[in-house]
Amino acid sequence: MTPLTLVRPLAVAAFALVVIAARAQAPNLLQRAQDVLQKLSFSGTRITMVKGKPLTERVFFSRGRRRIERENSVVIETLRERFLYERNTNTLRRMELIRRGGNGGGQGSRPKPLVGGNPKPPKPKGDFAEIVGDSVAGRPTRLIVTKTMGGEARYWIDQDTGMMLKAQAPAPTGRDPLDFEFTQITYGEQPDGLFVPNFPGAKFVDPRTDLVKVSREVGLPIFTLSDEGDLKLVRVENRNIDGRKVLHQTFRYGSKIVSLFVTTGSVSVDTLSKFVKNGSVETWQSGEYTLVLLGNVSSQELLALKGKVRS
Repeated sequence: MTPLTLVRPLAVAAFALVVIAARAQAPNLLQRAQDVLQKLSFSGTRITMVKGKPLTERVFFSRGRRRIERENSVVIETLRERFLYERNTNTLRRMELIRRGGNGGGQGSRPKPLVGGNPKPPKPKGDFAEIVGDSVAGRPTRLIVTKTMGGEARYWIDQDTGMMLKAQAPAPTGRDPLDFEFTQITYGEQPDGLFVPNFPGAKFVDPRTDLVKVSREVGLPIFTLSDEGDLKLVRVENRNIDGRKVLHQTFRYGSKIVSLFVTTGSVSVDTLSKFVKNGSVETWQSGEYTLVLLGNVSSQELLALKGKVRS
């Protein structure tokens, strides 16, 4: 056997090992791209596609805190709360962040982020490939290509910091794809004052104000629980569940989370179960409206809260 016949199989084996290693490493790079946002500090400019239109954003991150400036709005997030300032109406809205896990709620560690604000890649499906990527914002990158439920996804990761600098990934039906690119980024500490809401003259909007607004948007009456003792309304959202408009209220109940849904007709409890972990549920009718109360509380606690729901 000549040396040449030995070299070819060894070369093929070496290439296979490189491919296997790349596929194994790529998911780790995607996970690290999420984790580094809690550790890195930087400022930058990026272009984010929202409903098919490019939107310029100025962003400031500091170890989990973030400030995202758009033409008509500013979002500030700390570890516990989010502030949304809207320039057109000169209003400031505060939202308490609800965490996943023992507190239930199914909302994740943050409310639904601005597209690209906290880039979370869609769940991969199939093989990964990792190759040398183009320079993004003047930084060398590793390009990860994978399949998701919606098609092919591409992520450009800063090879030095692990930061995701560019993404092109499909999203589930009804949601914007993950599509953004940094055009400039500078790593380094950011002033603490950037993450403190300071908008002189702004009108403060609380969840109770949102409740009136969202109720009108969905055309549903206000059924709610009063803030008292350990119970506090922290978020109101307009949802579409099982093809129906839903008024969704989230309450903090001590260290637990309770959700109240108001809609018409029937809604699958299984569909709503994603909003709570290991919880109890109560469903009833009030005239033509369906109410669903669920939370990671005992059945007795939930039944007592049901008795306090008022229109």
